[in-house]
Amino acid sequence: MYSRHPGGVANSANKGKLFAVFNSTNGVIKISPGETISSVRRANEYFEEGLIDASGDVNIIAAGGHLEISLNASVVKQIDIDTVGTNEVGIGQVKGNGYILTLSHAATTAPVITSALSSTGTAGTAFSYQITAVNSPTNFNAAGLPTGLSVSTGGLISGTPSTIGTSSVTISATNAGGTGSAGLALSVYSACDVNRDGSTNVVDVQLQVNQALGAAACTSDLNGDGACNVIDVQRIVNTSLGGQCILNP
Repeated sequence: MYSRHPGGVANSANKGKLFAVFNSTNGVIKISPGETISSVRRANEYFEEGLIDASGDVNIIAAGGHLEISLNASVVKQIDIDTVGTNEVGIGQVKGNGYILTLSHAATTAPVITSALSSTGTAGTAFSYQITAVNSPTNFNAAGLPTGLSVSTGGLISGTPSTIGTSSVTISATNAGGTGSAGLALSVYSACDVNRDGSTNVVDVQLQVNQALGAAACTSDLNGDGACNVIDVQRIVNTSLGGQCILNP
């Protein structure tokens, strides 16, 4: 039999106390996941907590994510079953001691961001980035995203960016212990900036020509026809001359 003292504060180290009396060595007390036993002391006849450590009277074992407490078999009342002399045996009766168990629980630690702190995307092209963090975050957020992008509560930044440039985005993760945040450098390039140096020029034209000739892998299919060809080269040339970078048919 046991009862839980209502004291204790959520997400703090103090989780209150249990008062327990074991009727047999088969009785088991199960405590909540994450809780631990910081002390076990016998109670006196006034149900006051004693000063003597009684942790040796109980067994504390881990079982399925929580702890289970049972009485140690050594705390069994010995019965004299011999009318002549002494022939004491343990027959499963316990001494009837009361115990006060102090519970503890480590305070929840705020999340720490673990995902990469830089990422790149292409204007007019679908983008995604997953925020990750340790310490079991329950919610994510991102501030300062470029136009066209948004973040879900699960931490997925997605959408189609339309603004070229580098944005300083603050990404964060939250749990009951607080919020952890970090800075994400998110760079969005023009699709016509093949080498991603921040401008479209003769270097990009040459790279696009190489793709059209098969000398390099086709990574810049601007018109979306499934191949790098003269159309893509012409679009790069037009952009390098001051025109707009045109995507898709």
